[in-house]
Amino acid sequence: SWLMLRYHQFSGADLAPYLPFIEQSVIFYDEHFRFRCKQLTGQELDENGKLVIYPANTLEAHWNARNPTSVIAGLRRVLGELINLPEKYSPAEKKKRWQDILDTLPEMPTGNSEKFGGKYLKPSERHDHQSWHCPEMYPLFPYELNGIGQGDLDLMKRTSLATGSHRFRTIAWEQGNIQAAKLGDVDLAKKLNTAKMENGPYRFPAFWPHDIDWAPDHNWGGSGMIGMQEMVMQTHSLPGERGKIRLLPAWPKEWDVDFKLHAPHQTTVEGKFRSGKMAQLEVTPKEQLADVIPPRLK
Repeated sequence: SWLMLRYHQFSGADLAPYLPFIEQSVIFYDEHFRFRCKQLTGQELDENGKLVIYPANTLEAHWNARNPTSVIAGLRRVLGELINLPEKYSPAEKKKRWQDILDTLPEMPTGNSEKFGGKYLKPSERHDHQSWHCPEMYPLFPYELNGIGQGDLDLMKRTSLATGSHRFRTIAWEQGNIQAAKLGDVDLAKKLNTAKMENGPYRFPAFWPHDIDWAPDHNWGGSGMIGMQEMVMQTHSLPGERGKIRLLPAWPKEWDVDFKLHAPHQTTVEGKFRSGKMAQLEVTPKEQLADVIPPRLK
């Protein structure tokens, strides 16, 4: 649902064909988990009037989870976007329903530890299995509720620390390289994306090995491409915001680069970065240049 909404935001394509899918995705969570809670407790909501997302998974593992962070983050993102759509896509009666569902969502589960600097996100309130999937990082990516210049970036930095060694993994589709870029951690993004984009062991360089899924593992290169692009440009906005285009938010100043990337509102950003400085920048259409935040290199 979030990808469909982003497609609309970037391309300007008509959202109407996608709305039934998007709307039913949030309706399912509201209706199904009200039913499950009533089945288990006799009440549709908990004692605080909040939805109980249980029993559930968070990503592929963390089985038998209660209130998984990745699910809550996704629902918050999609519901926020539905509420802020133009009237032709989301009339008042629908917006009221989306707001009612949003108001019943539980908070994302947190822990607190001096080791990580304070409050951090957990995968869920509780679960029967711990894995390396790091669903607690999903408010950073892909759902972009927190990030550079928006939301609680420090919370995500502490959450990243709490994931331990998993944040350094680069095999297959793993997203530590993307998360490092989203956090603005230049050194870690450089290290992880360099490792991610190394050649595979086969005849063809982009045939990455079978570690989780298959060979050639195109997810490996796909997440690597996303990580590199997020080092070059980020286009975050919270629901209802137009958003900004942030250039080189996690790019090493010693690396030269030519880039041409798409941004929301049918915008194209093309640039050259040389010897620690922007040598060329072209934004199309030109009026979108007002949304661009230039690099702030350390």
